[in-house]
Amino acid sequence: MVRNSRNFRILTHPRLLAGERSSTSNTYVLQQDGARRYDRKSIARKSGVAVDTDVLHISTNKHELDLDMIHAFLHDQAPWSIGIARHTVERAIEGSLCFGAYLGKRQVGFARVITDFVTFGYLCDVFVLPEFQSRGYAALLMQHVVDSDVLQGLRRIVLVTSNAHGLYRRYGFDKLAHPEKYMEVHRPNIYSAS
Repeated sequence: MVRNSRNFRILTHPRLLAGERSSTSNTYVLQQDGARRYDRKSIARKSGVAVDTDVLHISTNKHELDLDMIHAFLHDQAPWSIGIARHTVERAIEGSLCFGAYLGKRQVGFARVITDFVTFGYLCDVFVLPEFQSRGYAALLMQHVVDSDVLQGLRRIVLVTSNAHGLYRRYGFDKLAHPEKYMEVHRPNIYSAS
């Protein structure tokens, strides 16, 4: 990862970890949205939400992620993944575009998108730690996800939520237009078996 004189970050393709090289040409792309710092004014302007912070940093760099915190939250607090094994979380992160939200060096939020980077994405595991909720961080994290350059060409991004419909509607999500066309294999107790 390199910074140029405009303070942009030069990042590899999002499926590669920061700093890795690919055998394909045009590996490095100049992106302004790979990592951003937000102050109160830019947060209020972007999301319409007053945010209680001086600086929130959002990054797609997987090396910055606090795997202990992410696993602990998903394992102990997230209703959709209670009991999930650490190796499952690590594998899920490895195969996803991840967004970490940080105050200083402390990670306070997380989101990931499972995607092929061309046609489809599934937004999941979106959370802000309980002690940092109600400060506008989730709104800012979501704004960053939907503004991400690598997701702009996707035809469809879906998510599942039990109680945050209002948050996601602000970023363009709506009920399924044709829910009768969707099917699933659902194994609700799979993590308690591992």
